[in-house]
Amino acid sequence: MRVPITASQITYHGAEIVAETCDYVDIHAYWQHPRFPGQPWDRANWTIANTPMEWVPDADALLSRAPWRLLDRPFTISEWNIPDPHDYAASVVPFAAMVAALQDWDGVFFFQYHSGEGGWFDDCIRGYFSFNSQPVKLALLTACANLYRRGDLQPLKDAATGTLNELLPPTFALSHRVGIQSAAKESSKLGTPPTKRLSSPDGRVLWDATGQDRACVQINTPASRAVWGLIAGQQFDLGGVRAAIGSTERNYAALVITSLDGQPLESAGRILLTVVGSAENRDMVWNTARTSVGRQWGTSPTQVNGIPAEITLPFRVRNVHALDGRGQRQAALPIKVDGNASRFLIGPEHRTLWYEITAE
Repeated sequence: MRVPITASQITYHGAEIVAETCDYVDIHAYWQHPRFPGQPWDRANWTIANTPMEWVPDADALLSRAPWRLLDRPFTISEWNIPDPHDYAASVVPFAAMVAALQDWDGVFFFQYHSGEGGWFDDCIRGYFSFNSQPVKLALLTACANLYRRGDLQPLKDAATGTLNELLPPTFALSHRVGIQSAAKESSKLGTPPTKRLSSPDGRVLWDATGQDRACVQINTPASRAVWGLIAGQQFDLGGVRAAIGSTERNYAALVITSLDGQPLESAGRILLTVVGSAENRDMVWNTARTSVGRQWGTSPTQVNGIPAEITLPFRVRNVHALDGRGQRQAALPIKVDGNASRFLIGPEHRTLWYEITAE
């Protein structure tokens, strides 16, 4: 059996060496990796910027990796994360699903679920990178997998090429599959790259950062809809699914609604609604600038902020149930049905991050 071989991430060796020697391309990315101004990995002396990636489509950590792909072979990102603690860490999952789906990447690996001999069942965030005990990241994995692995968000149809010596501007990655054509002498001529407002040609994806206080991403596919970013106090129409988001900490939240049977939402039998904000440990102590907790990570259990919202679906539903941490039904929510529309309220009183919707 022949095993595909790659080098370390392509930015370490350069595209030309990888093109000559490797079967596939790999790369890493982090948004606001912790910095250690004194000794490396000093857990008492570190900082992060702690700002949302939604602000900067022209300088984010994920789109910037897309132009490094070699278009004639597979591409993976074997390390991707928004390290904790971070007020906007939830977007690590939907951003990965969106970019990987549009670019038709071959694999995404979050770094990491957990490492070490113990602590696999902790209920407390203990490190920068572990998804273990980070509820808002874990809750979004199921929903966002449908965008990428199930194929709800289809790859972009048109490709654009850079060269071994000239990469394309990364913001073209929401309108074209981008990468390097090894034999190309010139890059594709696409005009002036967008900066703060990016969209896919079919309108299924919109990343609007024209206003920092409202910067967000919207996705609209038949079987999955999503919006995340600085969305508090706003109303969104996601292909007939309407969400009016209430007040949240730092105006931040992520909402994903996806069918569980792969059918369009309007004809699905069961639907998962996931709505999250941020997570941090009890008694976690931030510095004044909210850029570090030093060694004061706090104690278990990890806590989340419930997101209030009014959800209106353009079809009739039978039940909406809050789900517990294992995905089992808890209390049923009141539903108002008006003609072919159904409306219900979610919020922190339900003590959950996700809900099951069953159709009539």
